[in-house]
Amino acid sequence: MLRSMESLIGIEVQAYDGAIGEVVDFCFDAVEWTTRYFVLDSSGFMPGKWLVVPPVAFDKTSLSERVLQVYCTKQEISQIQPLVADSVTSRREEEAIYRHFELPLGRPSEPTLSPSFGMKLVPSQTGRAKKSGTVLKALHQFKEIQGFAVQGADGKAGTLSDFLVEDGYWDQRLVVVRLKTRKTRVAAPVALADPVQWEAKTLTLSVPVRIVSEAPKIEGRETLEGELGRSVAAYYDNAIQRYHDASRGEGIVRD
Repeated sequence: MLRSMESLIGIEVQAYDGAIGEVVDFCFDAVEWTTRYFVLDSSGFMPGKWLVVPPVAFDKTSLSERVLQVYCTKQEISQIQPLVADSVTSRREEEAIYRHFELPLGRPSEPTLSPSFGMKLVPSQTGRAKKSGTVLKALHQFKEIQGFAVQGADGKAGTLSDFLVEDGYWDQRLVVVRLKTRKTRVAAPVALADPVQWEAKTLTLSVPVRIVSEAPKIEGRETLEGELGRSVAAYYDNAIQRYHDASRGEGIVRD
């Protein structure tokens, strides 16, 4: 299931024994396009405090009621060192967060947690952890990138409106672009994105604007079946192939 990242803002988060706050942002890896943390405003439970929680600490099945269940009690949550996403800057800090939830650093081999609190670190995941203290330069926040200009290979396509994430692992699969010429929103695979230009506030896709503007439209705002992801992938495969064929046979295609 694909879910709108924007639609998850404001969703309630509950521990086993009650509400602990709501989602206010996401911290993601802008190189691998993976969601690393949900940022929670827990001021109603712990006044003045925000927390970051790894995605694998949640039970995604509770989303149907617009509630996320985290695998811990309110007391266990209260023992977490309060952090905002900006402060998770090293592998050591990341390890501390995952240790608190008794979770492996990185995604689990199976998208489920044991019925008891947390899960054990397995050998296949220990090798993925980098040295403690490694700076995580690629971590950014969703609200930071939302509204960035989206460029095609030959000009501006629109603005970055949203990401569609795959629930379970919460990887960012599609970038949602609001076209500059109309209110239509379309999707493009994040695999087409060049490295984000943070100072220029720009994300560039490696395809012409015409291909982006004719992509499948995004109508809903909360959940979309996996068929959308497949149709977007098929569209870009075909459109890019036609573009390259035309470029080789007739010169560069111009809009």
